[in-house]
Amino acid sequence: MEKGLKKILFYLPNLHHGGAEGVMVDVANYLVEHDFDVAFALVKAEGVLINQLDSRINVIDLKMRKQWFAFLKLPFVIREQKPDYVFSTMKESNFIAILSRMLAFSKAKNIIREANTVTQQIANESKWYQKIKNKIIFYFYRYADHVVALSEAMKKDLQTVVPSLKDERITVIPNPVNIEKIETLAKEPIDQTELDLIKSRPLLLSVGRLYEQKNYGFLFDALAEYRKQGNQFTFFALGEGPLRAELEDQIKRLDLDDCCYLLGYRSNPFKYMKQADVFLLPSLYEGMSNSLIQAMALNMKVLVADSQETSVYLVNLLQNGMIFTQNEIRDFNLNLSACLHLNKSIKNIGEIEANGFYQYKSVLS
Repeated sequence: MEKGLKKILFYLPNLHHGGAEGVMVDVANYLVEHDFDVAFALVKAEGVLINQLDSRINVIDLKMRKQWFAFLKLPFVIREQKPDYVFSTMKESNFIAILSRMLAFSKAKNIIREANTVTQQIANESKWYQKIKNKIIFYFYRYADHVVALSEAMKKDLQTVVPSLKDERITVIPNPVNIEKIETLAKEPIDQTELDLIKSRPLLLSVGRLYEQKNYGFLFDALAEYRKQGNQFTFFALGEGPLRAELEDQIKRLDLDDCCYLLGYRSNPFKYMKQADVFLLPSLYEGMSNSLIQAMALNMKVLVADSQETSVYLVNLLQNGMIFTQNEIRDFNLNLSACLHLNKSIKNIGEIEANGFYQYKSVLS
């Protein structure tokens, strides 16, 4: 390490494609460019986003089968690396990073990023062992030196769960957007075979892993009803996950297999966003959806569930979409029709998100 450079150790389970992981990679690359020494400690050094890390970033593979065993190795990595900061995101990772720094008897500061609306996440994790786990995790949040929240609403929500986190220990930093990069990638053409699937119909798009949180099951039920009303469309879902087989069965059962397609992970979702008419985000809960703000950066019209407080705030601020009542099929379909006819003259999210990278640098300086 060059003398005088601040050293930051990022901790994550892996670098598979996800919103939180993508933000951490972008922030790490920005910090390397601005005179920080950066390393990543990963439970498993795997995932497509590893290839997007700056070559100057050291990747440390803990080679653990599960994240919950990481505290057996991470304290030794912290002692060896001697970072000024240990930076983590997502609640389980935040807990392990805080505990590991304690076990290492390190003077490093824990910076944690809370990526979800905590009370909603807890409400959707109602099993007894999940409740116990969450009580332990959020108890340890009080030992973080600083917390990054993605919006004022998420900050206040977190403080209801961890009252000891006073305002001076929390900085609100919206997910940063590299608009120039997004606009460049959006110019790439999509494959002709995928273009053929659109067939001059409106293209609806979702980007997100195939998990319960993303609420794809409701979405396909709603789209089936929308088509019964005589509406034609093509729907692309970009993302992978454990629900793929279940969702494929649902698509076949609802006779949607000629208009709804699970395209899997795509390294460049922006070229699909450029072609799409409406971006759909029916999630049960979200913090600040990275894919949503990327869609907004491309001036897409969006349709979001009212359960997502930050998403709703952004839609109201930018006037670029519609909001539907969570899990209400009729309301979803009414607002989808309204969204398709919405005036496309909307604000660009870059007007409010431009300083995100610099704010991270300020927190770590």
